[in-house]
Amino acid sequence: MDTRAGVGHGYTSKLELGHTNPTIAQLTKYAQALRVPIEQLVAAQPAATPVAGDKADEVLAEIERDILIIAHRDQQALGELRNIILAVRERVERASKKARP
Repeated sequence: MDTRAGVGHGYTSKLELGHTNPTIAQLTKYAQALRVPIEQLVAAQPAATPVAGDKADEVLAEIERDILIIAHRDQQALGELRNIILAVRERVERASKKARP
């Protein structure tokens, strides 16, 4: 049908997934390719509910972003803890040296 309508398969796929909206000219091409009146293509239809997989992908992407942010913060916190430990170690060593006769 893409060939008959004179549009690319990628564009049709984007339309089917709801990632883009067609122009009147493109709708006319699809209607002609399907041999139906354009009104049939634009008749009001209930909105499609998101597929569970799409929502799951969205949630997983959000979780992945959160994990990366936490990991970055953890790296910063670990660096700060390392500096604190080193500072405490130096103080302990200095105190030990002073305590020795």
